[in-house]
Amino acid sequence: MSLTREEIVERGRREWEEKSEHDRDWRGWLHIGEALDVGRREVENRIANRSRSGTPARFKGRAFNERFGFWLTENGFKDLGGKRYAATRSHLMDCLENKAAIETWRKGLQGYQRTAWNHPTTVLRHWKKHFADEQEEARLAAGSERAPKQPSPLAKANEAIRNLIDENDRLRKAPREGDLFKWGEGYERIAKVLVADALANGCSPDKIRSIASGMLSELKATAFVSKEKPASRRKRDGQPKARQAKGEPASPPEPVIPPWCKAGPQKARLEALQQALHEAGTAGLGFLDVAPPDINHVAGDRGVDAVHTLKDAGTVVQVEDRYYLQRFAPSAEAEAPPEDAPQPEVADASIPPVLTKLQAAGDKGMSTYELMQAEGFDPVSLAAALAPLREAGSVIERAGRYYHAAAQPQAPADFAKIVAALQAAGKEGLTSTALHSKTRLYGATFDAAVAEGVIRRQGDRYFAPPSDPAM
Repeated sequence: MSLTREEIVERGRREWEEKSEHDRDWRGWLHIGEALDVGRREVENRIANRSRSGTPARFKGRAFNERFGFWLTENGFKDLGGKRYAATRSHLMDCLENKAAIETWRKGLQGYQRTAWNHPTTVLRHWKKHFADEQEEARLAAGSERAPKQPSPLAKANEAIRNLIDENDRLRKAPREGDLFKWGEGYERIAKVLVADALANGCSPDKIRSIASGMLSELKATAFVSKEKPASRRKRDGQPKARQAKGEPASPPEPVIPPWCKAGPQKARLEALQQALHEAGTAGLGFLDVAPPDINHVAGDRGVDAVHTLKDAGTVVQVEDRYYLQRFAPSAEAEAPPEDAPQPEVADASIPPVLTKLQAAGDKGMSTYELMQAEGFDPVSLAAALAPLREAGSVIERAGRYYHAAAQPQAPADFAKIVAALQAAGKEGLTSTALHSKTRLYGATFDAAVAEGVIRRQGDRYFAPPSDPAM
């Protein structure tokens, strides 16, 4: 009973979808091949009807491949299309065209062979070998001579290599004005060239052996002094010795990277930063504690991202330039003095130390909290100490930090370095840590550039506006 077109296609599709490539037997592959053969004939007839000749043919090429791919997708064989299974489809069609001969051949196989040889590629390869052997036996039975064995691909490759070596020797000999070799070449090539030249000039193999023996005897009788290898020179490295002479370690210590700046899961970094803030308590951590300037800018960016993530979550509070856990943050009421409290007077002796500290800080400057920690002031006494200095122009405040007038960051050369680094970074901008690593300047200089309108700041990153001229 013959099956309809739909039944053949459905049987092949079900066989393709329900079984894997390794579990499918030879009969299942034939069902798939019969379904593909239906599709191939439909596509060929469709193309032939559109052509002027009207003659169906075994079409190949782009037009057939595109339409056959559409047919595979429409009929549930989408995974069978494409380049991955191109060889499988071709071998399956070849097996289908030689189905009768292959079935006869499979009947003579051993049981384990019929079980193992199911894939179209495997079946076609073994059948072709069997067919070629049968043809060779028939040719020999007819009285013909055995065909010479074809060289293997490896033998062909070795022969090609030998030919290339000989051609290379010929070309290397040509520009030497008669010299067959140079003594600096390998001994194997020198021996090969000498033997080949001797044979070409009529020397017998016995004479060549006698010449070689005579050379060995002459070499034994010759006294010579072998060349000594020059003593290896030690590289001079005076820097470690100079450091040891000063009592310093031979190599500078590597910077310590805080755990929240190391690569790893964000959760672990946030927990490490929270633990450090908890241990710091009411002292909190400064910006340079969160992102130390001596580490690489990638690690510094991780620290900045971690502290800003905790700030956005409400876990960390920033007061001036220090960070605290929520429960350790100083309250505004504790810092503000009562309205009726007398204003303490600051002695004249307290002014020089403030200027000394600010002068030592340079363009880095100091925040209110850092001045309070350094001099033991409370907010009121510090304000009273700084007021006359600011009026006299000895101390300058910029973006929440105080600077000595002689060290305020306003050098145009520093601004030019900042702009150049930000322009190189492009639209991504740079964090203060990354900008410090590229310019060796501090946040005060960056804030001064922002105040002057040279650059702009958005969040924790600095940018060079595209409209700004290059400095």
